[in-house]
Amino acid sequence: TGYNEAIDFIKNVCPVGSTALVDQDDLQPYSHDRIVAVVYCNNKTLNEELLKNNLAIMETDFCPKSEFANETWAKEYGC
Repeated sequence: TGYNEAIDFIKNVCPVGSTALVDQDDLQPYSHDRIVAVVYCNNKTLNEELLKNNLAIMETDFCPKSEFANETWAKEYGC
């Protein structure tokens, strides 16, 4: 599955106009114009939903220093 499928999935879970919370991982430095974060929208954790639906992979390089590594969904997908 690719980029477009993930975008369409996110649009369904978190349509335009929804309130989303981006919780940046306080233990990760901001680099390469990206942040490590968990995104919540409409009572769902988008990270978990993308992983469950095979639309994302867990970047395990971040796990040793992530504040989210002990979350159930993170452990289930490789942290």
